[in-house]
Amino acid sequence: MDIKALPTPKQFLKNRRPEQFSSSEKMISSQLDRVHLETYLSNLNAKSKELAFETFVKEICQKTICPNLLEQTGPVAGGDGKTDTQTFPVSEQNKLLWYVGVNSNANNERWAFAVSTQKSWKTKCKKDVEKIVETNRGYTKVFCITNQLAKADQRSKLEDELSNQYSIQVCILDINWLLDETYKNKLEYIAIDTLQVPTNFKREIILSPEDYGKKQRLEKLTFQINSDINPNEITFNQVNIFLDIAELSKQLENPVFETQGLYDRAVKIAQRYGTTNQIFYAYYNYARASYYWHEDFKSFESNFKSAYETITESSNSILWADFVTLLVIQISHRYRHEGQGTYAVDNVTNNTVSQLNEIILDKSRPSNALQAEIALTQLQLILNFDSKDKMEEIFQRIQKVCQQGEYLIGFSFENIYGYIDQLDDIFHTYPNYQALQDYLTEQSIKRNGDLKTSKIALERGIKQAERGNYYRAIQLIGKTLVGLNKEEALEEMTYANMALSDIYSQVDLHWAARGTLLNAASLLTNYFHKNKVILPLAIEAYFSLAWNELTLGRIAQSLTWLKTGLWSSQVINDRFIDEDKIINFDGCMANLILSCNLKEIQEFEYLVDNLEELGLFYSQITLLYTLGYKDKVRELLESSNDEGVLKLMLDLRNYDTEHPTSKVLPSLPQYNTYSTKILGCEIKLSFPNKTPFIELTEAILTSLESFLATALIDNIIAKIPIVNIDIVSFEDSENLISHEYIVNDRGTVFEILCHPFLWEDLNQNNKPIIGEWFMFFIADFVDSCFLIKDSKMTLEKLITEDKIFARSMMFETCLGAIYNILGKNSHNDLLKKLTQGTHFPLLRNISWDVDAPKQDSIDIEPIELGDHENIPVFDMEKHTHKDIVVTKLIRSDLWDSTRWEGVGYMGSPDEPPYMFLLFKDKKKGLSIFEHLLKQLTHVDIGKRFRVSVIRGIDRENPAHYRVVLSENIKTGSNAKLFTMIARIQTMEPNNDSSWMQFEESYNKFKSFRLAPAYMIKGNQYPEVEFDSAISIKEIHVKQAWEIGINDIEKIAIHPEDNILVPEGIVNPPFQKVLESK
Repeated sequence: MDIKALPTPKQFLKNRRPEQFSSSEKMISSQLDRVHLETYLSNLNAKSKELAFETFVKEICQKTICPNLLEQTGPVAGGDGKTDTQTFPVSEQNKLLWYVGVNSNANNERWAFAVSTQKSWKTKCKKDVEKIVETNRGYTKVFCITNQLAKADQRSKLEDELSNQYSIQVCILDINWLLDETYKNKLEYIAIDTLQVPTNFKREIILSPEDYGKKQRLEKLTFQINSDINPNEITFNQVNIFLDIAELSKQLENPVFETQGLYDRAVKIAQRYGTTNQIFYAYYNYARASYYWHEDFKSFESNFKSAYETITESSNSILWADFVTLLVIQISHRYRHEGQGTYAVDNVTNNTVSQLNEIILDKSRPSNALQAEIALTQLQLILNFDSKDKMEEIFQRIQKVCQQGEYLIGFSFENIYGYIDQLDDIFHTYPNYQALQDYLTEQSIKRNGDLKTSKIALERGIKQAERGNYYRAIQLIGKTLVGLNKEEALEEMTYANMALSDIYSQVDLHWAARGTLLNAASLLTNYFHKNKVILPLAIEAYFSLAWNELTLGRIAQSLTWLKTGLWSSQVINDRFIDEDKIINFDGCMANLILSCNLKEIQEFEYLVDNLEELGLFYSQITLLYTLGYKDKVRELLESSNDEGVLKLMLDLRNYDTEHPTSKVLPSLPQYNTYSTKILGCEIKLSFPNKTPFIELTEAILTSLESFLATALIDNIIAKIPIVNIDIVSFEDSENLISHEYIVNDRGTVFEILCHPFLWEDLNQNNKPIIGEWFMFFIADFVDSCFLIKDSKMTLEKLITEDKIFARSMMFETCLGAIYNILGKNSHNDLLKKLTQGTHFPLLRNISWDVDAPKQDSIDIEPIELGDHENIPVFDMEKHTHKDIVVTKLIRSDLWDSTRWEGVGYMGSPDEPPYMFLLFKDKKKGLSIFEHLLKQLTHVDIGKRFRVSVIRGIDRENPAHYRVVLSENIKTGSNAKLFTMIARIQTMEPNNDSSWMQFEESYNKFKSFRLAPAYMIKGNQYPEVEFDSAISIKEIHVKQAWEIGINDIEKIAIHPEDNILVPEGIVNPPFQKVLESK
């Protein structure tokens, strides 16, 4: 391969990436050639064009020396001020925005400019400098600019003479300098416009559609800088705007000096206000522009050096991979130009190889390590291009690395494929190169096939949702999130997330709905950041988030998203959020506000103006009314009738909005609690009410809901009714996060110790640590609190077929997406909304509706059990997670901590008998009864505790029986399904005398007492804790053969039982129980 025979850098890249270059047609009619302009300039004094020449010189100097030149007034040639123009002071911050004529001290030093058309340019220069110095204005530099030709030796001699004489720097610029700057920077139009040169010259550009779009973006970003950006307070998000402008100027192939100025500005902005990544990419893009667009190797080498020095301590393989592309350019240029370049490229190469190898060895970050290995092979390709054997080894190694990255989300297959494909003309005869190309082509087809498959699954999922099969829809759409996670599938990925959100809401998983909406909104916001275009889908996502937060009861957060959606719709004049949607939203928020108690409503004392600003009239008047500002409400309603206003408020409160919101969540307490209900299990998270604990809480709730979303059809049930998760701030930067499972008097508790990290401080080292902990915590939580039937097979299906982790690992979404859309100060902005502005302090001492409270229409009644003939059919697709209730009397965590070993009886003729439960561990047995006493007290008046005794379970041993402890369930909520937590004990006495005595005594007193007991080593009889006894009015005694399919006791019928069936009984009910198992 003859590397010297390659095309020029610009030709090379333009052939491969034509879309990155200007495609407009440039038309130049006639020519303003240099000779013609030189002749015209030389004779200006004869044409009385001195003033026009001053204007011409000033505009050229503004472009090439410094832009901060004053306009001059007065007579020709210097006027009363002794100078033709001079600089004016500019702050360092404002100087950062310059991109033409940038000189280091032009903003804070006084420079004088003297312009002359006189033939005797030496004499004129001496007089001008003398007069300027005599003004005593503190000038540090004088530019003498003439339309005459000044020989270099004469010019230099005079500059030195005047500089020494007056102790001021003098610079003489002649006609050749003017001509050079005019033609080098394509500034002919300035000469034509200011000097009125007689010519037909016209430089016209007919913009292509692609360039028109780029030019529009460039103008929009430039306007944004000039109007919206404060040079004193440039944010790291705004830093990218300056680089985007330089990139657009480059692709439009604007004048080189202008584009270079824009890159110089981007570099300075990044150095002062940007992150390490932003500084690196400012140098990186400048270097590429210098080499491929401007073919200026000196500029390339300068930026190459700066890019390298920026990342020498970095372990981010992506930065190093991009730097390798610059290093390859540097090395290839040296080959082509026989060592041209002064920078120590060999040292840089060796250090780069060393750094990449170090990253490769860190296997705790597999994606980072593989990316580094790919970068290293790309570097080795250029270092070994003249050795076929080594090249073959490298191609083979690249293929192995790609095979390792097949299952890593985000591995850059397409980039590798594009890079290797470019080498086809050179290496197509190499067998290992051909094998690599075949492999990458196959992977590309497979990945694009994944995209096609994902699109089909998305369509199927939408159809299932339309049929009301929500859980099947979640399975189908959830598994598409990996295949659709590609830039070219943005629309489908967004649609999938928004569809999932709607489906999650249908099954009462509103935190999961929020998570997928955040994912969609973040993707659309990324598109805006990249293309500076707001898509209509983004407005829909923001507005959906406003509804979602209202559903969760977070009013301030809801208003933030509504404002974001409305602002975005105004920018692009979109009509998605129309008046009807606002009215509907307003009514639901007003309904929620009217349902608040005094403590809840006090949090909104500063929100009145926000509601007015957003056009939420009814929310505004209801908030004022609940706070006690009745006069203000009457004024807004233009009503003097208090009764009419009260009736309106009651109507708004009682109206069925068909919106699921029922309770407000606070945002201001120092320590806060959020909750959710999954499979009937109530999960309560308590956390310090500040970043990052808020976002961590949101992520846990979102991930748990998403992970267990389809549990109703996956044979998963909750075994604990209430779980507490306590997040504790713990200063330990070495151990960012950990958790512990605890069982105490509060019940099941997960305590999470979390270091108060900042999202922007998380890097490639510690972010995976938190991600791995997050996955481990979800697994530990599910294992501790839920039962999974055929767990191995079920989990394998969830992970491999349903790709459950793709839809449920929401740690980065809940932390990163909020900052991406609303900024890293989003929580502080929320606090300002709730604590700053016009204050309407609470005036009421009692609630506004104390005399007309909202009525709860739910009646509490016993559950009626079905008959023994009809086996119940439950279509789980028709139920939501809130339809399920888990019984609370039997606490699995307490009962699982010890062993219930048996049942015993005690009695006397004068009082109800005792049934005691024998526990192996005294302390834990007492804890079980402490919980029961809290629920029931010492007398179970409501008959909640259900004790059942099943006789006849063994035909060969008639005295054997089984005791079932459970709960009598009642309709006291909107529950449609119940998860019964029970405990079963089989007793195998030799005779039934003890049981018969107990049963006789129970029938006499119509009650018995249940108490804990335990054995003491060496004692023959157990110790009974009579002080913990509970009086129970009812016991259910049944023969095993009588138990039918709808009896609670059916759980105590086992397939191995040899049940005693009386003679003459045909088709006993228990047989259907066995058939159903």
